[in-house]
Order: sequence, then C-alpha cells, then structure tokens
Amino acid sequence: MVWLDHRDPAGVFVSEGLGHGWLALEDDTVVACHSSRPDTPGTGYTVSALDPALALPWGLTTEPLMSDEDLAAPTAAEALAQGLLPAYEDCLALYDRPTLTTD
Repeated sequence: MVWLDHRDPAGVFVSEGLGHGWLALEDDTVVACHSSRPDTPGTGYTVSALDPALALPWGLTTEPLMSDEDLAAPTAAEALAQGLLPAYEDCLALYDRPTLTTD
C-alpha cells in the first residue's frame, strides 16, 4: 500500500499482469493512470476490491461510494472461474514484445 497525496506527489509503477486499486479519501480527488497500451474498452479486468478473499487493507469505517462497474465486479474466484482473468503465461508474453526505442 502506498499513500499518495498533494503534499508529496509521487507515482507508482504497476507491472503488466498485476492488479491495482485506489481509495479516494476526499471529494474532487483526481487519479491519473498511464498504460503501456492504448485504452481499449472491454479489455480491462475488474474484480471486487471488497472481495474478502483478497483481504485488501482499505481501513474502511463506512460503506464506500463505488461506481456501478465496481459494485458489479465479480470476486477474484468468480472472475477466474468465468475465464475473465489473463493467464500468467499471457502476462509474461507481454514482456517478449518489441519495445520502442529512440534510435
């Protein structure tokens, strides 16, 4: 877990195949995400951030305000069973692709 705020701006690198999530503690919070691939609707993988099996340390004391997409997200086990998550080998294959150079 990484604490990010306006007083100490920073970024977090999340490697291909890893999940990420965020919790905004104040109204008007802005989160900017950058990807190594163009955003293509329908290609993201969403699982419930509140999945008890993940046991993420959100520190919630009240029910969070969530998007309809996040509320409808399956648990990790459901997503795996439905074939909604990439295989480990698929994630590794992303590292074998050619990279852009400035040469």
